[in-house]
Amino acid sequence: KVYCGRMVWIKIINMPGGSVLSKVINSTIPADKKDKVNFPQDVPAALAQHFEHNQLEQRYGGTAPDLKPSETYPYRFFPNPRGEAARGRVHAESQPFVHRATSEVRETEDFSLHDSANL
Repeated sequence: KVYCGRMVWIKIINMPGGSVLSKVINSTIPADKKDKVNFPQDVPAALAQHFEHNQLEQRYGGTAPDLKPSETYPYRFFPNPRGEAARGRVHAESQPFVHRATSEVRETEDFSLHDSANL
């Protein structure tokens, strides 16, 4: 299958070469896709609008501890991955096994990837 147009956006950070290399790469991106690719100068401000603070490392403006590259895999699941709007729902940190609490769940689409890790 082909999934054209699935990328909403990408933020490229910590790229060697700075603005010179950014301009070179940006020149190869088709005009109709340029709005999806961003080389932010203010990384914390650019990422804060898309992620919860506890998901971002401190060096990127969040509250999570900074990790060495060797510590980033396997991927960590974060509590409250969908933000304050999802509060009050059944979360993995409050239930040892989410499937035991299914009678409390009103909407199955409210499960996040974090919640499903305990299924």
